[in-house]
Amino acid sequence: MGPPIILPSSGSKLNETLKPVWDMFSGATQEIPPYIGTGSFVDVRNVATMHIWAFENASKSDGERYLGVQGFGPMQAVADILRDAYKGTAIGEKITKGNPGEGYVGYNKETGKVDEIGFLPGARRISGAKTVREMGLEYITLQQSIIDTAKAFEALL
Repeated sequence: MGPPIILPSSGSKLNETLKPVWDMFSGATQEIPPYIGTGSFVDVRNVATMHIWAFENASKSDGERYLGVQGFGPMQAVADILRDAYKGTAIGEKITKGNPGEGYVGYNKETGKVDEIGFLPGARRISGAKTVREMGLEYITLQQSIIDTAKAFEALL
């Protein structure tokens, strides 16, 4: 996830990761797409930083595996973040609603805000803590990633 480095000429030309976000943002769909696997999330900018670190620190990274996982990134949370960020705007009126707060912990029903994004009890979890510990990486949150991505998408509307 994350804003594209080069914005295509239309939302239909976005990659497979960003296309579902675009479809919800633009109002092209009213369906919340399912997540794949565990629904783990990482921003593409963090992935780039991880690759650079591994290259620049070859003696530390040699033979090691690092998982780039900021946390949970269910598509319903993406829709909730977008709807809150664009609340009261023409863009906001088009954004897919789905079932706010469904499938994750951290949705505030009173405010309509995503306070945090947590796994439901008993859900599979993947940890990116080793990356933080060894690389000193500070992950970009799903909330920030989605807002940055949506700001880039505005040019396509």
